[in-house]
Amino acid sequence: NGLLLDEKRIEFFKKYPPSMIQVTLYGSSEDAYERVTGHRVFGRICHNIEMLHQAHLRAHLAITPSAYMKDDARPLLETAKALGLPFGINAHLIPPREETGRALDDLSVDGYIEMYRAMKAQRGEELTPVDPVELPDVGGGAKEAYGFQCGGGRSAFAIQYDGAMSPCSSMGEIRTYPFEEGFLNAWHRLNALVDAYPMPAECTGCAYKYNCLYCPAVHKNAPLGHCDPQICERTKRLIREGFMPLPDSDPESVSQ
Repeated sequence: NGLLLDEKRIEFFKKYPPSMIQVTLYGSSEDAYERVTGHRVFGRICHNIEMLHQAHLRAHLAITPSAYMKDDARPLLETAKALGLPFGINAHLIPPREETGRALDDLSVDGYIEMYRAMKAQRGEELTPVDPVELPDVGGGAKEAYGFQCGGGRSAFAIQYDGAMSPCSSMGEIRTYPFEEGFLNAWHRLNALVDAYPMPAECTGCAYKYNCLYCPAVHKNAPLGHCDPQICERTKRLIREGFMPLPDSDPESVSQ
């Protein structure tokens, strides 16, 4: 979240430039930051982001919506624009670690719609709503499936705050321990865990599969190996409002 960026780290990154530095932006004021994170660090984060910008390092701002944003959505988008870096809206909320005592709730579907609409307007982009009768039904034959269909745990990994290796920052429950078992052993074991992990079965034959978020990290509110119906409805709503295209008549052609 950019909190630990300082001049020493900026100099390190200038010497060894990463392909991208992503900083999550949680609010447009000290009060907004405190609501979401419990800390008044807005000014410090903005200063650190400005150092990134001045150092000409490749960076991207991520806005993570939550129910604690209240009426800060539009001011937050304006703040992100003013900071001068590319930015986008994250599609889902990563639950806080249990030991933090925090319990963040995801933003409502209407809240996401409002944020996406505000961002489109800010960028001068027009929306083309879809007639609800054109929307196909959700589902189409559930079938057990295993193994991540992204690069997580296959060609990429994340290191958690405690040194554990995970497929990505969203799937901290899948973990190996490179500092204890060695990097290669931890990496190969992570590969095996990812290959054996149950995917949401209902997504396998669904018309919306390639428009929707069928990543298991997004469906954590559902039983393991199944999809969260709220995610299905959100996808249909986003398509209906014009933020996403209609599903392709041949899902296989979309994957190619």
